[in-house]
Order: sequence, then structure tokens, then C-alpha cells
Amino acid sequence: MYADSEEGRMYAARDAGATAGRAARQKQIDLAASAGAGILGAGVSVLLDTWLHGAAVPLVVIGAALHGWGMLARHQAERRAGAALPHWSLALYWSCWIALLALGGYLVLR
Repeated sequence: MYADSEEGRMYAARDAGATAGRAARQKQIDLAASAGAGILGAGVSVLLDTWLHGAAVPLVVIGAALHGWGMLARHQAERRAGAALPHWSLALYWSCWIALLALGGYLVLR
């Protein structure tokens, strides 16, 4: 009914802005959940330090592989969907890849 009118364009623009806002909010929620899981894992590993010491490298490798796969799959899905990603999200994505590469280098060279 409104599709070709000024009012229709106004509603479409408002809805697009709301969708972008929800996407940014979802990214914040995902980041908080992931960061919380990481911090929780770090805390548990400190509590179980002596018991888990021998499993440290395999756990790091498995965790890094799963995390890297999840990041890549999500990033590709968002790009295919044409999602407008916030700048901070892209910065975290690439920063995380750099950190994973640095961690891999550390494990190889230690």
C-alpha cells in the first residue's frame, strides 16, 4: 500500500535501521558470551593447573581450531547474508586471527 509513497520509503528506512541495530546488538551479545566463556575457561584452568598441565598444548590446539573454524564460518555466513558488520566487529575478527597466529608461532618456537 505504501511501497511507492514517501511514507513507505520512510518505513522501509526505519525498518532497515532497526535491523542493523539488532544485528549490532546480537554481535555485542555474542562477544560477551564468548569472552565470558574464555574467561571462565581461563579461571578453571588456573584452578586445575597441576592436574591439566600435561594436556595444555592439545587443549590449546583443539580450542584454537574450533574457535578459528567458528569465526570463519560465522564471518562467511554474515558476508553471504549481506549483513552490515560494525567496524569494531571486523577489527576484533582480524585481531583474533593475528592472536591465533601469534599463539601458534609461540607453540612452535617454545
